[in-house]
Amino acid sequence: MNASTVKLTGVCLTLFLMYAHCGSSTHKMLTMIPQELTICNEDATLRAKIVSKSDTMIQIHYWIRNKTSENIYLFNRLYSGFEQDMVMTDKDLVYVLLTDQQALICKAIMPVPSGMSVAVKVFPCVTKVRPHTEYEELFVVPIPLNHHMPYTPQAIHGKQVHNRPLFFRLGYFVGTKFTESAEKQIKTSDGAAIRFDAFTYSNQKLLTVGPLAEAVPVFELK
Repeated sequence: MNASTVKLTGVCLTLFLMYAHCGSSTHKMLTMIPQELTICNEDATLRAKIVSKSDTMIQIHYWIRNKTSENIYLFNRLYSGFEQDMVMTDKDLVYVLLTDQQALICKAIMPVPSGMSVAVKVFPCVTKVRPHTEYEELFVVPIPLNHHMPYTPQAIHGKQVHNRPLFFRLGYFVGTKFTESAEKQIKTSDGAAIRFDAFTYSNQKLLTVGPLAEAVPVFELK
């Protein structure tokens, strides 16, 4: 057996093992063609992409770089409720806004619906990003996507599924030299976190990137 034959045999064996490993999964994972999108402003640079996709989930990876000389705070630690003195956070928890034109995945403060009065507003916990440093996060979202926002019950969806272009939105604010003294340290299911109480939807800044890679399936709303 000559050198070229050995090399070809090795390549074939590698491809066979890769195929066998993928075939053994309950839900075959499809690695997406890399398509990292970037948006920036005077404060930060946000990059995001779909890392992988199966028939039941998508995996999204994002990076944000602080371009300022102050701390920036990301409203990315959403929570589902409280248990005793602990906030139940989850890195895979996102808000989902569906329209006829697009699907928007959000980690941000969301507005109180028009005409609704609430006793307590929902402010996500925050991640602090130091000046001229970068933060990254990987999270998983089940598909088909279903409309999900705070203040209202989980949307009831129909059986029809449509494909929509996917966008990702991240809320944040730029601190000042006084901001750290206002940080509130709290316990969460993912460890210690920072939270601020005095915020509204309009107090934050938003970065939105997309559409990411390809359209994703979403449930039709009733």
